[in-house]
Amino acid sequence: MSIDKEHIQKEEEQWRKIIAVGNQDAGMVLIYDQKLCAFAHEIGAALEKKITFDYIFAASRLIERINVLLSKLPKEKFETVVGIFLNIKQRLKEEVIQGKTAQRKKALNSFPEEIHQASHKLCDELEKRFCK
Repeated sequence: MSIDKEHIQKEEEQWRKIIAVGNQDAGMVLIYDQKLCAFAHEIGAALEKKITFDYIFAASRLIERINVLLSKLPKEKFETVVGIFLNIKQRLKEEVIQGKTAQRKKALNSFPEEIHQASHKLCDELEKRFCK
């Protein structure tokens, strides 16, 4: 997955806005979200380069990062985003961890972009709620 420079600049500007507000909770959610997203991007890059690695371990680590992120999000305020991440988590379990060995790599391949898009939705929500 290749991301252009303009896309990165827009993301970084959004992060600056969220951080500049000075809300510690929003800042921590942003950090945990970016840790998840960065790891997902590294998995995507490894898959693109056809690097062999433990797909179950990678999916388990993504799930752990999603759990940490979800533990920091007030579910009632971020209901849609929480639902998206819960869905991703469930599908990682079903399609990669419990999936057929021959299909794990293919299944895992869709998640980096999906996590990236979920991260955008979360950052949009953080900006909407905290950067008025």
